[in-house]
Amino acid sequence: MGQGELDYELITPSARIATATHGGRAKCLQRLLRLELPVPKTVAISFSGVHSIAAGNFEDLPEILSNFNNNDLLCVRPSSESPDWGGPSAIMNIGMNNLRYEELKQKLGADAASSIYINFVQAYSL
Repeated sequence: MGQGELDYELITPSARIATATHGGRAKCLQRLLRLELPVPKTVAISFSGVHSIAAGNFEDLPEILSNFNNNDLLCVRPSSESPDWGGPSAIMNIGMNNLRYEELKQKLGADAASSIYINFVQAYSL
């Protein structure tokens, strides 16, 4: 858990993740890690932590972000307690910009990098 008021966990096989506190998607990702399947580095923010952010408590966000590299593209996904809830869509590729695009073009090729960038722009333009 974070040291401040914001309750979050880096998802590991032994982290304190529960559907009742972090949602079904977070718990599922933990199960995948326990099966030694590849899962991107993930931080699960508890329901109380999400409420704290909604109330304007952003002090612990730098601590949460310190779990990732500066050049990582991030994703924010909902993780409800009930799968029937649905919820908002994921926000993908946070951190995408012209510099990231050029780096991805070298690593993945122009077509793949362009696709990622276009999807990012379209997600924010709708």
